[in-house]
Amino acid sequence: MKITKALITAAGFGTRFLPITKTIQKEMLPLLSRPMIDYVVDDVIAAGVTDIIFVVSEHNRQLFHYYRENERLRQYLIHHQKESLYQEVATLHQKANFHFITQNDSDAYGTAVPLKLAQPLLEQEEAFFVFMGDDFLYNTNGTSESNAMLQTMQTANATAVTTCV
Repeated sequence: MKITKALITAAGFGTRFLPITKTIQKEMLPLLSRPMIDYVVDDVIAAGVTDIIFVVSEHNRQLFHYYRENERLRQYLIHHQKESLYQEVATLHQKANFHFITQNDSDAYGTAVPLKLAQPLLEQEEAFFVFMGDDFLYNTNGTSESNAMLQTMQTANATAVTTCV
């Protein structure tokens, strides 16, 4: 079985991390020089995912901007002879096909809501990964946790698998 889509939820308020999450979305909190969610993105890509669906709050533009090309920044760095710095972010938007769905404040709230909102981008009976944006997926040996979950699912001939992160 090949899973090519992942749904990553990022629409919460991050109340457990207040006060920092008052201005920085929880999934965008840095781990070294990258936001936490970027580790989740890399992990699902390593498992074969090509399409990533983010469900974000109507107020969350940070994630959208992180995974979009930034021509204005590139031009600024060129103008100041620092174009080499852009190489670190130049291909972020090319990692996968990114889709953004907005969860409005007036929408229902809960873990199942992003699944309902993403339904138009998912095929009937299609298998896909679901992660919370603040899940931290990283194996020191470089293997993909998502791929391990997929292998477990196939070995057990299961229709679903869950893990605690």
